[in-house]
Amino acid sequence: FWDMKQSALTPVCRLEPHSAEDVSFALQVLTHYQCPFSVKSGGHATMPLASNMENGVTIDLGQMSQVKLFPATASTQAHATVGAGAIWFHIFRALEPFGMTVVGGRNANVGVGGLALGGGFSFFSTMEGLSCDNILWVEIVLANGTITYADEQYNTDLLRALRGVGGGNFGVVTKLAFKAIPLPNKNGLWSMTAFYTWDKINAQIASLNHLVRVRLGVEYKSASTINTWIYTNMTGRLLYALHTDTTYPDPTHVPFIFGQLTRIPAVNGTVKQAIIPQSDLISQVAATDSVNRRNSFATFTYRPVESLQFEHDLVNFFEEAVAELEHIPGVFVTFVFQPLVKDSMRAENSMGFLPGEKSLIVFEWFVVWDNESDDETIFRVEKDIVTRASELAKSMGQYHPLKYINYAELWQKEDVWAGLEYAGKLDKLRDVQRKYDPHGVFIENGLSTGYFKLN
Repeated sequence: FWDMKQSALTPVCRLEPHSAEDVSFALQVLTHYQCPFSVKSGGHATMPLASNMENGVTIDLGQMSQVKLFPATASTQAHATVGAGAIWFHIFRALEPFGMTVVGGRNANVGVGGLALGGGFSFFSTMEGLSCDNILWVEIVLANGTITYADEQYNTDLLRALRGVGGGNFGVVTKLAFKAIPLPNKNGLWSMTAFYTWDKINAQIASLNHLVRVRLGVEYKSASTINTWIYTNMTGRLLYALHTDTTYPDPTHVPFIFGQLTRIPAVNGTVKQAIIPQSDLISQVAATDSVNRRNSFATFTYRPVESLQFEHDLVNFFEEAVAELEHIPGVFVTFVFQPLVKDSMRAENSMGFLPGEKSLIVFEWFVVWDNESDDETIFRVEKDIVTRASELAKSMGQYHPLKYINYAELWQKEDVWAGLEYAGKLDKLRDVQRKYDPHGVFIENGLSTGYFKLN
């Protein structure tokens, strides 16, 4: 498990199924004896019980990680089937020799099930949508042990429900089929990473704002960017950026869309620019992963406008968070900004936005620490900062109701559902949940209680 809060739990039994039939048998036994359980795909969630069960059974899907590529035929498009226990490194590494990929994660160690069913940002999202939008069908084991499928012709309501809020609400997904797309550049993706000193904050804010509002997904649809504000005990305050382009062919130059961002002077020796295989790029991201430490996410979404006042107010919130938490040994505080452009927002999923909306920025609070004794302080500051920043966005008319579930913390549950209600999806999703889980196994008071439950 990635997070210490999860790895500290002790299940009575750990089950490693090899097939949907194994999962079916397990669910029939567990429901018969009313035994609590959790399901693990990659184990990259932060909250206890999300994928490990104290005094119950943990179903670890890690043995179900096969990846198969199917070329296009006269009646089917090219697609890849992936076992729900696979991690993204293995998926991309399996597809790269064929010059193909799928719209998937950006961290090598993250599991396919949690990321894709919760939305799934990708280096290809500006052009192809989120990972969940590229799921063609799923194999799923329902609470009563029934093995079934959902696609655009059969159990369509279930497929669309699984695209964005699916993890742990309807059954155990054991296999997913993704649309396969050719790699535009067989050598890999253009990427650039760099660190910047804190005094460059105003330049980064202005450049990112202009990029999202005016250019990304409008003039240029093969690029993506992640911008991060960082504080650690060792480094103090820093800025970081990861830019990618899935089509740019020249490793020695910079795509014009990133010109304003890359003209900001970086810390000497920190700029890394290359064209590398996607599996290697996500491995570089994973190399900085905070494995076996305590982690927490929280999130909200806002609309960037020409005025930069809201972003400058966020700087003050960041400084407040640092002042409150800098005494904690080993603390790592970040504000992460990820564009969600217009063309990434597709209609047939279960996420809290409407098709055709203007581009948004998903804000992610991410904090890392080591000691359980600091939990209360961390969560108090997290809730205070993120709540007040959200309220400020509302007062300035920039708040968007979407709460991206993969970055949300459990105290944000009602806000997650409010986003789905805004998009007119919440009641339908709750009906679908009851339809496929009529005995309430995958609900808050059921046998599988971890993570966000619709009912």
